[in-house]
Amino acid sequence: MKTNLKDLIPQDVLNFLDNILTKTKGYDVYLGGGFLRDIYYNKLNDLNPEWYYPSSHTQPRVPKDLDIFFIPKVNEVVQELPVLPKTYINYDIAAIDIPDVRENVKHVRGLFMKTLSTRDIQFIVYDKSMSMKALAEDMDISINQVMYHPESELGYMTDAFTNSHEDKTIELLHEFETSRMIARIKRMEKKFPDYTLVHEISQDAFDFYESAEEAKKRMKRRGTSTGSFINDEE
Repeated sequence: MKTNLKDLIPQDVLNFLDNILTKTKGYDVYLGGGFLRDIYYNKLNDLNPEWYYPSSHTQPRVPKDLDIFFIPKVNEVVQELPVLPKTYINYDIAAIDIPDVRENVKHVRGLFMKTLSTRDIQFIVYDKSMSMKALAEDMDISINQVMYHPESELGYMTDAFTNSHEDKTIELLHEFETSRMIARIKRMEKKFPDYTLVHEISQDAFDFYESAEEAKKRMKRRGTSTGSFINDEE
């Protein structure tokens, strides 16, 4: 569903996106994922991240970072990612070196901008063209399936996104390695304790995952390696 998300986005972030647009060639640029999820959650629950509710179970969400997606345009030559003043590049990693990266991602660049209201930024570069709808649907968790296109000032929310926030559920919509799926939905559960998980993963798989994670913690506390990096990668 196309919608107006612009009014929810802080003005300094909108200005930052406009600056990116003027310096970007060959890519469509989108803001999506966790940032829009959190500000949408706050709006839906009439919360302000600058307020604090010590006695309330529902707390306002403060976005952790900006996920900015670069999607190559059809029949256009892509150029280097924009270099922006007053930003620092913390990392620039090819997809092959990123654990659990999404299939269509080419590389990820992490930046920091002290003067921005959300200071940590990720440039997520895809290797193929896709529509805003397809990009939103590429997010694996229902409550993250939202995108904003600053050039057109249009946003897109999947039905899964709106339904999950209304029903307060977290649904896994893509299937991949079981341990990764469990890690993803448990991470979301920790962020949104007032939401309920929806999945088809067996309880045995959850128990095995929890046991493995506890074993890793015990080994770490004892200062013992859990195995070589090379072996783990294999």
